[in-house]
Amino acid sequence: MVECVALTSGQQMHKIFNTLLLGKRIDGLEVRNSTLGPLVARQTAQAYVGHILMRGNQITELVPDTFQGTDQIVGRLDLSSNQLSKVNFPMFDSFTQLQVLNLGENLLTNIEDAGQAPSLRVLYLYSNRIDTIAPNAFRKLGGLEYLDLRWNNLQVLAPGALHVTSDRWQLRLRANQLSSLEQAFAEDNMPYLVDLSLNNIGSLTDRVYGPLIDSAILEGSKFYVAGNPIICDCSLSWLVKNARLLSIVVGARCDGDGTPIADLNLDDFRKCPAPRPWKSPLDKALAELAKDINTQ
Repeated sequence: MVECVALTSGQQMHKIFNTLLLGKRIDGLEVRNSTLGPLVARQTAQAYVGHILMRGNQITELVPDTFQGTDQIVGRLDLSSNQLSKVNFPMFDSFTQLQVLNLGENLLTNIEDAGQAPSLRVLYLYSNRIDTIAPNAFRKLGGLEYLDLRWNNLQVLAPGALHVTSDRWQLRLRANQLSSLEQAFAEDNMPYLVDLSLNNIGSLTDRVYGPLIDSAILEGSKFYVAGNPIICDCSLSWLVKNARLLSIVVGARCDGDGTPIADLNLDDFRKCPAPRPWKSPLDKALAELAKDINTQ
């Protein structure tokens, strides 16, 4: 383990690694209480570093070759609590062992292309200023299992903005300003856990949220929506009338009087139209199971 404290620039760190630590095998590197500013190419030289933790060092910029020389071994890279306003995500495509990338608590405002780091499982983007996500921004991250977008400025999601190709993944969207998740996902790859608490969701429609709740049922998971101004009208009847689906929803209350939707009177929804069918992840799983049985 190597710990660097009170460095005054990226160039100073670069000099240390290109002289004293050149070619060394290091389990973990932690840089703290430093003022690094913009980092430079080959920042960590040819050191074999398993984990790089550079939290809270006033880092302002990464260049494409910042970690060249260590990119074949790093499993965890933590750049949280810095001052990064832009990150060229494809720079991590050569990180063949990278499983966790933490860019939380920076100054990012948009995600255009999250790259295709082949082993990345966990991506932290919490507490930035993200207000825009391009369609298919995360699509090339085939191994992604956990996407954290809490505490950002998202109001509207473009179609396909949350298209993730992993078969099993979870999504954190707590404390944004979203009013809907319509068309945000790929129909065949819904997250099995969604935390949508503290947003502006007013209508839990069957077509948009039915597939998400079905996906949670498959994994024995939950759908979190506490702190949203949910309108308790006929748009909610599909959920109120189905005890199984309702048991998956956590924290849902009616806007105004704060009544938990689980306590609503079913008689008030008897004249509502029947719910529309939606493309269900549960139906897909049952179809695949039936196919396997017939093949055998």
